[in-house]
Amino acid sequence: MSMGEKVGRIEQQYVIGVLCDQNMPMDVHGQEHQVKGTAVESEGDELSIRCETDEGKLFKRKEQVRVYFSYFGHTMMFETKVVQPGRTLQVAVPPGLVKNLERKFERIPSPEGLSMSFEYKDVTVELSFPRSREYREVDEPLISEYFDTDEIQSLIEQFREKAQGMSEYNNIVMFRNRQPSGFEEQLIADTGKSLFIPQLDRGLPRKGQIVQHPVITQDMFPDPTQQEGSFMGMNRQQVQGYFKEKSSSGTFCELYSPIMYLQYVVGYVYLSNTHKRKRPFNLDTIDFALEFSYVLAYALKENGYFQSEKQEKKHFNAEIINISASGILFSYPSGELTRAIGLLTDLDLLLHIEKRTIHVSGRVMRRYEIDGMTYFGLQFMEIQPEDFRFLFDHVYGRPFTEKDDQLWEGGAKPPKVEL
Repeated sequence: MSMGEKVGRIEQQYVIGVLCDQNMPMDVHGQEHQVKGTAVESEGDELSIRCETDEGKLFKRKEQVRVYFSYFGHTMMFETKVVQPGRTLQVAVPPGLVKNLERKFERIPSPEGLSMSFEYKDVTVELSFPRSREYREVDEPLISEYFDTDEIQSLIEQFREKAQGMSEYNNIVMFRNRQPSGFEEQLIADTGKSLFIPQLDRGLPRKGQIVQHPVITQDMFPDPTQQEGSFMGMNRQQVQGYFKEKSSSGTFCELYSPIMYLQYVVGYVYLSNTHKRKRPFNLDTIDFALEFSYVLAYALKENGYFQSEKQEKKHFNAEIINISASGILFSYPSGELTRAIGLLTDLDLLLHIEKRTIHVSGRVMRRYEIDGMTYFGLQFMEIQPEDFRFLFDHVYGRPFTEKDDQLWEGGAKPPKVEL
């Protein structure tokens, strides 16, 4: 669930002005203390809040605080830093306001005594297949248009039967215990993309010419008229010439579709026509080859073809950025592991609070990278009731109440559900 809607700069200035003119009430939440107050004055880079009690003196300089207020029936909030503690609390003018809050519980910086790790299947595998630049999870395929079984021999028979209606030649080539040879095999093994050339005498397709398919295009090779260099030992002009020359030797169209397992290209599907048939491939051809490569990879996995892999669950320690009773934001160094964890991936979290460990299942709802770190925003999916109450008490410093269950962040009403 998103936090809410950001307020524009001009609207923000107006809202801050109204807050001070009308001395509107506010709730200030810090790391350890919460205090009620009213907006008094906004001058320069500072906003003054007159606190109802002396607890305003307990905040620390530069402490990160969250300020909530009701603005004509709409709960709004901003995050800022304390400039000067006191009965009249001085905070920095907020860099932004948020309205229409859509988070169940307030998210705060990681409190002391809390750490976390998460469980994930070890992505380090020991397989004798070429490693590509791509990564593809091998999940059970949806209902297939072409293939209706996961038995390997039956799959291959179905493939050959249907491929004969699309091409003169077809083959399934595996890289078990051997490295790719020749330009075409090396190209698909390195990129993890399909080499799809509807007509060889026209060379590789241009970028955007074949959409929604992971294919190798001519723009992947440097244009010698604009820059030096090469990709896989060739520039754009050379690679186009290579396939035109291949066309003159008798091949009319070709398709190499890699069979991907995680970061490995374990083999490929090959289809071709010669000039005798002279029928170009179309999008149905690549759809067929791609679908078969997906189904075959899954069937190979299910039949123990990748027995040498290490897939036991392992624990990875991560840094907590902030947390609420309904979700968490953490970071982990970018790399092979983080590339494997995409949106809507479910993770098993272990929250370590002093001597207690809480098991929580979470789902990745946000994911982004900054300066070599990958950040994951997870929504909690399953947590035991007694663990939830213990976590709530530790995060917010107070017991969970019925009021907390009825209202959302900052006392906002739950958003309307559109059915």
